[in-house]
Amino acid sequence: MQALQTSYTVSFNKRHRRSGHVFEQRYKALLVDKDNYLLQVSRYIHLNPVSARIVSRPQDYRWSSYGSYLKGKGIGGLKPEKVLGYFAGDRKKQLAQYREYVEGVIGERQQRYEEPMATKQMFIGDAEFIDKARQRSATAAVRDGHYSLKRIVGAVSEVMRIDEEDLKRPGRREGRTAEPGAHQLHSAAPQ
Repeated sequence: MQALQTSYTVSFNKRHRRSGHVFEQRYKALLVDKDNYLLQVSRYIHLNPVSARIVSRPQDYRWSSYGSYLKGKGIGGLKPEKVLGYFAGDRKKQLAQYREYVEGVIGERQQRYEEPMATKQMFIGDAEFIDKARQRSATAAVRDGHYSLKRIVGAVSEVMRIDEEDLKRPGRREGRTAEPGAHQLHSAAPQ
């Protein structure tokens, strides 16, 4: 997305003889705890053009998926049933409840639908959700061949037969090994 945004900005600025940012902030993606925050995030996204005073009603914003929710017209990749599934009844009742949820706060104090709080600019969720997401990420990284520094140090220590603490110690000299005949670790430290 960042590459797309950058190339669009360059093209737009060239076409309109401008310079600088086209969009206020760079693109960012957040991992959302859908069980606890999906509705809040959905409402925030749909009310963004209203908050920015671009339109007075979210369905009037041309680039929003909100109109597709209300009219039931499909957009590739859009799955409103995930959001609407939080409401009871048939599709018509769900749409009415969702519309009230989104539009019912228009005109009220803005705090009611502020941007959901992000943690470390990566997550929207509680501490338990963040811990689980990090654990899944670490497991996937190991499975995909991405290793932590700790794991690399452990592997080098084992292969080179050098204590981990000796590896970490500053000023290691070339040729010092824990065991005679072990491979030598060359240090970048000046001799």
